[in-house]
Amino acid sequence: MGGGIVYLEDIETAEDQLNDSDIDISYKLLHRYGNDALERAARSENIIIDSKMIDRYWEDLKRHHFAQLNMRSPIIRGLFLLYQTANALTRYNINILKMTHIQFRARILFPYLIYILQQYLPDTRKFLQAIIRSVYERIRRSSEKLVNVYVNSFYLDQDVIKYNVLLDFLGNGLQKFNPLTVGNVDTFYRGVFGSIFHYYFMRKQDTSKVYSSFWSINNILNTSNSSTRLSLYKEVLYNLQVDKYYKSSPIYVQLGLNYRVFKNVIINNEFQDVYMAACTRSRRSIFRLDNNEFKLIKIYDNDLINEQTLEKIKKLPTILKLLKCVHIANPKAKPYNDMLIKPELVKSVILDELTYPFKNVFSDGYLQPVLSRISDNFINLILSGEYINLMTLTSVRIDQISFVEQLKKFVRICLSEIDSR
Repeated sequence: MGGGIVYLEDIETAEDQLNDSDIDISYKLLHRYGNDALERAARSENIIIDSKMIDRYWEDLKRHHFAQLNMRSPIIRGLFLLYQTANALTRYNINILKMTHIQFRARILFPYLIYILQQYLPDTRKFLQAIIRSVYERIRRSSEKLVNVYVNSFYLDQDVIKYNVLLDFLGNGLQKFNPLTVGNVDTFYRGVFGSIFHYYFMRKQDTSKVYSSFWSINNILNTSNSSTRLSLYKEVLYNLQVDKYYKSSPIYVQLGLNYRVFKNVIINNEFQDVYMAACTRSRRSIFRLDNNEFKLIKIYDNDLINEQTLEKIKKLPTILKLLKCVHIANPKAKPYNDMLIKPELVKSVILDELTYPFKNVFSDGYLQPVLSRISDNFINLILSGEYINLMTLTSVRIDQISFVEQLKKFVRICLSEIDSR
């Protein structure tokens, strides 16, 4: 990645034969500045954003579109540049990264767009948040019973609905419409978000298809208790669908991704080797895990967070809040209140938790260096970078002393998973 301003005539890519449309320009700039950074981000288990790369890309993007945007409002300028970036990132994935749709959106598209909104586009960010709040309130007032049923049954938290609507917009609606050609942006984007909310409230909550064949039984069941029985069955089926839908919503996909990132720092291959050796010595298990490839497959799986683990984490409010965020790697950032949280003390506490399963099995001289490295890596990951709340697009701070006790319990949850495999 080179520094300074880059001119289009200096950018040589496989797409030079295409017309230099707006998207072509943005794509070429992204290809020039973001090539190494995006490929690293695609390979990493963490969500990585190279702020220097974005700075260079962003400054040149604004320069190339200066003539188009100079007389426009800050909101329209921001929407247009965001629109350009979303399409450029999507094209880059199709041509270069070739990540799956879900992986690309979770690791690249959403984090980059949200980071840009937070860092560079305060007016656009406030505009989108205001539109979402306004449209939601209008729908809630006009269809209060429907919204209340949906909130209580499906998401339990109306902020999650707004979050999913924002992601639907960033992943789909944003890329479809050039903000310079839509007329009145306030009216237009109210309509866009109204359509997305309508989809959620009027279609996604529809459970009739699940029961459609089942309810035909009504025509042949004539016993006196049939209506009661069917009512109970319907409730069970409804709850099953709600549970599945709730846990596969974007916010829990993000939670599962972050959980795996944190967990895998603890249950890395080195820890697994020591743990399995301890099991063999103590005869707690006859299972041996000698195949490194098999270990990676088992530990670095891509399943959603399982129900038992999710229920345990829900009892750790600060940890749950962090896991719902986009965690952006930034070694210089401190996401915690350093008057309350002392990294060295937290490391020692976590080291005690990691040591517990090995008591009376190994000497400290053999075990401590391994577990100390894991403890250091884990705390350095947790207590560095930026946590961005995807529902408010604001930074989240760790400012509760109870965080240390919650973190101890979180480590126990991670360790319990290795026993269940």
